[in-house]
Amino acid sequence: MTAPHARYLSAAANSGLLHELDSLVLVAGTLTEPVTGETQCLVEYCDPGLVTDARRRRRLVRHLAERFPEADRAVVRVPAPQEPPSGWSPYLTYVRHGARPGTEALAQPPVRPAEPADDARIAKWMVQAFLAAAGGSAPAERLAELAEQILAAPDRLSYLVGTRDEPAGHAILLLESHDQVTGEDFVELLDVLVEPATNRAAREALVAVCVATAAAAGLPLVGHVVHGADPGVGDRVVSSLTRKGWLVDHHFHAVPLESSIDDR
Repeated sequence: MTAPHARYLSAAANSGLLHELDSLVLVAGTLTEPVTGETQCLVEYCDPGLVTDARRRRRLVRHLAERFPEADRAVVRVPAPQEPPSGWSPYLTYVRHGARPGTEALAQPPVRPAEPADDARIAKWMVQAFLAAAGGSAPAERLAELAEQILAAPDRLSYLVGTRDEPAGHAILLLESHDQVTGEDFVELLDVLVEPATNRAAREALVAVCVATAAAAGLPLVGHVVHGADPGVGDRVVSSLTRKGWLVDHHFHAVPLESSIDDR
């Protein structure tokens, strides 16, 4: 999930989202973050040379600040592995399942597909996850609306783990996800939540079923880790996943824009 698809760049150019700096291209526009409501500059694609070279990186940030003054920060997609440059911070890390065979073999708790009667419980768990990603502060109505949108997605498949009356957690898959940048289809593992969080067996049981579902569809399983107010928490989650055989696919790093015009 790194090299851009030719049709993607052509579509970006036709939409006025393609930019060029030092003969290197990027695709950028504004986005309202669905959980926090923050206006961001989203850089869906950025030639790696614009981030790895310090001079070009400074010019990139100035360009984004000038073109998108309504955005407080830019969120930039970069290939893996790439640590955030100085002044940047990790935002999202996308990982794809590549575990060695049998790594989930010890998972025991029963897992079942969710039913419509489970939607209220699943929505509550999703709101918990949104709040955690937002650092514990976000409008309740917005979170409830976002949960309902996900529940209504036609390709959404949810699993519950544990007993029917008292499930210990859930996983949400989006079966028809598509990476517009690379043109790759994949199954997205949107959320996994178990209670208590230390219930490793329940988590592994959910992941095992999600892996099997993606394999049956002949598609890679891709998930993401949110780096919140304490980036160290997200870093530890990524480290844990890679020890289990997950592969880091790409990152989104964040950089402030509000003072960049004055930093010239």
